[in-house]
Amino acid sequence: MKKIINTPEEYVDKMLQGIYASLPDKVKCAADDLRCYYTAHKKPGKATIITGGGTGYLSLFLGYVGDGLIDDCGIGGVFQSPLAEQIYNITKEVEFGTVIPYLYGNYTSDIMNFDMVSEMLEMDDIECKSLVGADDVLSNKNPEVRLRVAGIYFMYKAAGAKTDEGGILEEVYEATKKAGESV
Repeated sequence: MKKIINTPEEYVDKMLQGIYASLPDKVKCAADDLRCYYTAHKKPGKATIITGGGTGYLSLFLGYVGDGLIDDCGIGGVFQSPLAEQIYNITKEVEFGTVIPYLYGNYTSDIMNFDMVSEMLEMDDIECKSLVGADDVLSNKNPEVRLRVAGIYFMYKAAGAKTDEGGILEEVYEATKKAGESV
């Protein structure tokens, strides 16, 4: 036996129900959407870091929501990006008047959805700034088309540490960019 999954179509939501049930004091969901995952310990005035991605082979985002790391994530289905609506709802839930840093991988649908949400939020007078992790030097020589596989953790850590220190967006962006370049 390799795994126990009652119904593959419900895998992601059932997994999330279990996580929310086991960590009710640590994580919450926005807009009654299980896939809008954020820390229960929001800190007003802190630049909150939002990421997102699919739940397939790289469902790491959930484990990196916490103190000194990222604050929130949109969770897509297996090998699917989170929906733009989910990213929007998370952003609205955790926005405290600061610029929102988005940190996500170099996947076409992630880029498209986060860019779409940034445009939607401009209409709400909420400013977002994206940083795309593209650290996998083996996937391509050109940094513009590299994937994010191994080193995005260090980018999450650098960004989270800087925001926990009270860093402003420019400092968070620079620390995260340096972490991504050094991987």
